[in-house]
Amino acid sequence: TEVLNSFRSGRIEVLVATDIAARGLDVEGISHVVNFDVPNTPEDYVHRIGRTARAAAIGNAISLASSDEVGSIHAIERSIGATIPRRIIGGFEPVASTLNRFKQPAASRSERIASGAIRSFTPRGQKRW
Repeated sequence: TEVLNSFRSGRIEVLVATDIAARGLDVEGISHVVNFDVPNTPEDYVHRIGRTARAAAIGNAISLASSDEVGSIHAIERSIGATIPRRIIGGFEPVASTLNRFKQPAASRSERIASGAIRSFTPRGQKRW
């Protein structure tokens, strides 16, 4: 409680909170939210980044993501109906296969096949044995 009050008053400029603690925070004027782990559900993501936009305020949300969190990123994007911009941090460049996983899924079946998103397929009109 003492730390949270210090954050609210501005005596502490940065607050690091666990996922559970972050749910109960009610603080105005948060300009940045950094997700060290991608939230487990799209709803948690929206809840977290929404802290930067209370009362029509504008802020920044940054999510650090690893290759095993690609599915969560895509689920969030589907939920919010927007693409989350990607930035590669120097010194942490992923390998090509990881980069391909982070790309937005292609719209058409032929684009998904060409991109490698569909790895095993049977041409249309033929049976797979």
